[in-house]
Amino acid sequence: MVRYQTRKRSGFVLITMAAASIAMIGILGLAVDLGRMFIAKSETQAFVDAAALAAALELNGENSVISAAQTVVAASQNTWNLNTVTPTGAVVDFATTATGPWDPSPNPATGYIYTRVRLTVSEQLYFVPIIVNAYAQNVASQAIAGQISIA
Repeated sequence: MVRYQTRKRSGFVLITMAAASIAMIGILGLAVDLGRMFIAKSETQAFVDAAALAAALELNGENSVISAAQTVVAASQNTWNLNTVTPTGAVVDFATTATGPWDPSPNPATGYIYTRVRLTVSEQLYFVPIIVNAYAQNVASQAIAGQISIA
């Protein structure tokens, strides 16, 4: 009688391990995709921080510096995606106050001392598509920098 009960329960461990393995692989895949998104956010945030500072340093109230500030952002050598891709498509806006309103090309540029740089990149997902029908996730970053006179 004891021998029969042992045989009856011997397959339970196999079923439990199979279910647990599937769950662990799913959690591992989710962790990989979420980790890659956090890395992409960190890298793009570093890009927009540096670009906003560089653009703000170009501002001096003249109309010609607006295009120079936009060129500084476009010519940035900072990269993302584990140092393999140079970001493109950064949007540069200018304002007279840190809260806006934001204008992509103010004319005249007098009084514009703040820059806002926004960047959205698409991060490819590898394991999440198994669960949901999403193969990419947009990661957005934004930074504001300005010149403040020392009084």
